[in-house]
Amino acid sequence: MSNQLPYKHIQEQTERQLLNIIVDKLCCISENTTANNEYKIAYYQEISDTTGTITIPTGATILLNQLAGGADALVSTIDGVPTGSLPQTAGGVQVDVTSFDSSGNYVLSGTPSSYPVALIYWLKISAADYPNLDINNIIEENIPLLVDNIYTSDGTLTGDRTVIMNGNELILEGTHSFNYDLKITDLAITLPSNSATLSSTFSRAVDGAILSMRNNSNVENVLMRSYASGGVQGHFTAGKIGIGTTTPTGYLHVENTATTGVGAIIENSDVANTGDIAQFQNSTGTVASITNDGYITAQAATGTSDTVAIWDGTTLKKKELKNQTILSGSPFDLALPSNTEYISISGGNTFTVSENTRYWIAPKNGVLSDFYINTITTQGVDGDCVLTIRKNGVGSSLILTITAGQVAGTLSNTSDNVTVSAGDLITIQAANASASSSARIVSTSIIFTFD
Repeated sequence: MSNQLPYKHIQEQTERQLLNIIVDKLCCISENTTANNEYKIAYYQEISDTTGTITIPTGATILLNQLAGGADALVSTIDGVPTGSLPQTAGGVQVDVTSFDSSGNYVLSGTPSSYPVALIYWLKISAADYPNLDINNIIEENIPLLVDNIYTSDGTLTGDRTVIMNGNELILEGTHSFNYDLKITDLAITLPSNSATLSSTFSRAVDGAILSMRNNSNVENVLMRSYASGGVQGHFTAGKIGIGTTTPTGYLHVENTATTGVGAIIENSDVANTGDIAQFQNSTGTVASITNDGYITAQAATGTSDTVAIWDGTTLKKKELKNQTILSGSPFDLALPSNTEYISISGGNTFTVSENTRYWIAPKNGVLSDFYINTITTQGVDGDCVLTIRKNGVGSSLILTITAGQVAGTLSNTSDNVTVSAGDLITIQAANASASSSARIVSTSIIFTFD
């Protein structure tokens, strides 16, 4: 691409101003008066310092504020003639004109890496004083001040650019078939260090999209829609999104303060929805869903139970649902003095020394736990009575002990358990060490949790 002078104030010249600059080889036009002919000319002088005063041609008057945005002069590198490129400092920072006045005093924004450079400005001179100009210093039409800019062809910035709005608006209008005015491949917005928020206002007189983001396949990924009757307010705080709140506490925080009408979240579709309305997932996949018919489902947890949410009128609590049954017995009996006898874990039966007449058979794989008994008399003071859950004729760790002298009451073991398989034979063994009969056992119970 050919050299260009990437000054916004040059690029923003109106058509009339451009014609004033480039109309013939001398880049000037005649401003006729009845008394004399005067010419407005783009002119340059070589400078070799960041500050100084140029020599104004005799009879010439410097014209200020000739560029859009209020700029009075430009600075350019020189390669025989001005190249149209901003000079740079040794550190690669572009240099521009900070100030320029009608007396020719100038100040540059930095020190160019090499001198001389061209200070380009506009002057007015009469035909009588025109010979006082150096013809070589007049900006000729072959110096690309106004061509190959980013508004007429593709271009690449060679450094940072600053656009000072001065209270004016920057309006981008387009006629693309997708109806977007600004197409951005990659955009980053950096807030100044003294700014805590980024404020933007979008308004539209009628309903419709005001911000649309699409991928390379023209599939709309993000859409912001404005409604004439009202819009949507969102807040982004430390990676969290808040709707209806400026202080989101979760990654997505939706808050509804209305006391009547609809709730905070509405899921609706113009067509029948045959899938889940909402899903909740962790690293293993979906753990809960709201189905299209309004039910809440939970994925089975590892092991023997499901976990669901139960509303108790105040709080949404976790509740485990298990495949369980309670096995209860009512022997209303006591073990004989200094003897070992057996009862079943289910049903009404008395103690006996024949274990094989009191078997309960496990119908499924599972776990026996939470062993309870209730007595109505006192255990003999000279010995304990130990009750043990036995599996296939072998004692387990699920044990209850009626200690010597224990008064009537309820005893339990909720910390130990027995794993059983379908077909295992289960009994309760009572080993009475007292010389008298054991405390009378009225009832027993145990929980069977099965697969």
